[in-house]
Amino acid sequence: MGSKKHDAVKSAIVVCAWTFVSPLAAIALEPATSHAALPGAPAVVSLPPISATFIGSKLDALSFSGWDLVKQSIWQRQSVDDKSPLSSYFYGDETKSLIISEYKVNLFARKTIARGQRTIYIDIYQFDQSAGALAAYYYLRKGATTVIKRGDGTSEDDDESKDVIRKCADGLSHLTSAPGVKPEVMRQMPVLDLIAGSEKLVAGPVSARKFCPAPYLPVLVGEGNEIVWGSVADYQIQAPYKERLKLLITEYATAEAAQSHYAAYMAELGSGHGEMPATRLAGNANVFKLASTFIAVELKGKTICLVTGAKKRFSPQLLLQQMRY
Repeated sequence: MGSKKHDAVKSAIVVCAWTFVSPLAAIALEPATSHAALPGAPAVVSLPPISATFIGSKLDALSFSGWDLVKQSIWQRQSVDDKSPLSSYFYGDETKSLIISEYKVNLFARKTIARGQRTIYIDIYQFDQSAGALAAYYYLRKGATTVIKRGDGTSEDDDESKDVIRKCADGLSHLTSAPGVKPEVMRQMPVLDLIAGSEKLVAGPVSARKFCPAPYLPVLVGEGNEIVWGSVADYQIQAPYKERLKLLITEYATAEAAQSHYAAYMAELGSGHGEMPATRLAGNANVFKLASTFIAVELKGKTICLVTGAKKRFSPQLLLQQMRY
């Protein structure tokens, strides 16, 4: 079964084109990179929203020989809580709708074209910030075979529709001119032992639970806009023991906010061990035994680091000592 997906990240725009042979769909997307920020660059880039009329005109201009237009539509966020209309575009996938909404999507446009039983969806997401576009790119990509350069990060697969997808990238990847930059929290993550392509960004409790299997995450990240951004990645430690670890870093607006969330999280974890919170709050780093694995939590300034999956008590510290504060 053929499968295809292509993403281009440029500033606060994500462009996706993907195909499937009905009635079943398989999406494949390859890991790619985003431009690192220049010294002194802001952690995020905020730009004025692009109008639905402009996006519509760009989609109108995309036509391909042998492919017929099926449908074209545009959704715009009307309020910060405007989430439900998106789920209908994602085949009722409420989790995907909520995660994209956590990344603060302002606009979603889709053009559907078909040739025989093969269908291509050309999707455009526009976000409040460049970091939201990067977060969506990391979330939507699935791993594939080819990386081509369009925007800040691009990946593709499926030879049958490759020409159409590349033309989509050429026609849409220049929607904005400013390059995107990574959130500061992502640049703090260790590089050694990082499993390439495992990086994800967290903006709230839904994305946190999706990408990091740890208890009480809503206490750590909050239910609203309490974290600036969070970053998740997998690591393969080789020595002294082989360990597959997952690292979550959450950044808060102030050190006081981080301290408050750290204290609340220690209270939740400590209660499961019959401990008084003060026992753990005496230090800024703690390790807990959860079933057959260990979880480590460390407070550092405006950030909290969480390591899960360790089979040895000392393994999380091997990763945490590599943090680039």
